[in-house]
Amino acid sequence: RRRHLRRVVEAILPPTYVRYRETFEEVRQDLAAHALPGVRVEHLSWPHKAAAARLGLVRYGRNNLASAGALGSWVQLCAYVTDADLGAAGAAAIGEPRLLDECAACSACTEACPTGAIGWDRVLLRAERCLTRVNEDPGAWPEWVPERAHHCLVGCLACQRACPANPTLPVVDSGVVFSEEETDALLAEGPPGGSAGAGIRVKLAFLGLTSYEPAVLGRNLRALLATD
Repeated sequence: RRRHLRRVVEAILPPTYVRYRETFEEVRQDLAAHALPGVRVEHLSWPHKAAAARLGLVRYGRNNLASAGALGSWVQLCAYVTDADLGAAGAAAIGEPRLLDECAACSACTEACPTGAIGWDRVLLRAERCLTRVNEDPGAWPEWVPERAHHCLVGCLACQRACPANPTLPVVDSGVVFSEEETDALLAEGPPGGSAGAGIRVKLAFLGLTSYEPAVLGRNLRALLATD
């Protein structure tokens, strides 16, 4: 939430990948210590989505995201290799990636995408037009980004929320509130300093946004406030 002009403006913050390396390493260590003791367990350096799709663990949505059954696309994939003898469990059949059955006659994500990054001609996201990618880069907004496209501080949930194959994603209150002074510092040009800057850094660390430049977050916040 951001305090702005003596009122509270709530900002949606989708899950980020800022801790994925640490999380995947914690899972690897747990596997090595408890599930597969005495054997090697290493990270798989291969595209996880492609591997999971060929193993039949996930299917592709028209928005190019991986969908895993009842979980939908609200998943984060991790993969490991081991020299353990997994028996029948390790003999998974490899096949061609498959599209969700629901996608054949559905255009929900295509219509929901605010920047035209999803098309009917291919199951491959046009990453260069994806709002999530654009709002992570510094600089001015490209001219093709609609003013009303901004609905999250970072990232974009438009295609996933519109997908009928997805369960509803719960939105919870982080409990983080930026004061007027901190909000002004974020919105101002240049890196925030002083006590406001210190407070901002602590709160961004709690939210998992330390990899984002304050200037980028300030620009995104200005765009978000303009649509409020």
